[in-house]
Amino acid sequence: MIIKYESHTIHVDMLGSRNDPVVCFLHPLASDSGMWAPQVPAVLASGFRCLRIDFRGHGGTAFGNDPVILDTLIDDVRHVIETLQVGRVHVVGLSMGGVVAQGLSIKYGHLFESMVLSDCLAESLPGSGAAWKARQDAAQKAGGLEPMADIMLSKWVNECLRSENPSAWQALRSTLAATSVEGFVAMAEIMQHFSFVQSLPAVTCPSLVLCGENDELSPPAQVRRLAELIPHARFELIPGGRHFSNVDGADHFNRALCAWLADISEARA
Repeated sequence: MIIKYESHTIHVDMLGSRNDPVVCFLHPLASDSGMWAPQVPAVLASGFRCLRIDFRGHGGTAFGNDPVILDTLIDDVRHVIETLQVGRVHVVGLSMGGVVAQGLSIKYGHLFESMVLSDCLAESLPGSGAAWKARQDAAQKAGGLEPMADIMLSKWVNECLRSENPSAWQALRSTLAATSVEGFVAMAEIMQHFSFVQSLPAVTCPSLVLCGENDELSPPAQVRRLAELIPHARFELIPGGRHFSNVDGADHFNRALCAWLADISEARA
């Protein structure tokens, strides 16, 4: 499905029964909405619709001609939710998707039924700029992300995924390699310069924070700090998970997510 927003178009995917409540999934940098494939069957079976959105320069959404900053992505998601007229949604964001979800909850909290943040931080890690700059320069010099694909993927998921689920591993790699340079560079810039530390204590929606226990990119101690900044947030580690804990920790991730959705729905009933 394509949704027009001013001069831009956004690719989205909606699955499920028309009257079911909506779970809105926001993907990481150099990925797309397809990375949530392990969650879709479980969420649908729990009685929810799945709304998946591709960020600019990722998946089926073109980068466009306008400058892309964090507020651009936040407003894109807001526009999709309002255009589809689905009411309040459960927002699930991982890594960069979690950064966008935080900004969305602060700026447009009235759209939230609940929030699930996975493997993301409350602010950019100190000293991370040099590493991000090196990746940006490498992508621009190569004209694509293909040369970095294996190195990046090794930080995202456990190596055993390649042999145990080669189709999932190849899907992640192909999507990473196909991400536009413009999209990657813009999102990497965002990841170097964000902080919600001062704003998160004002978040009012119920929040669950998840983290792969072996995540090197969003260390569990830092993700736990994020949970502590949000009033009454719940924190849970995903055993064995790395940065994409929804993939290599899918069973535990799905149990945690679906139990959370059931708890919130019961509390709202």
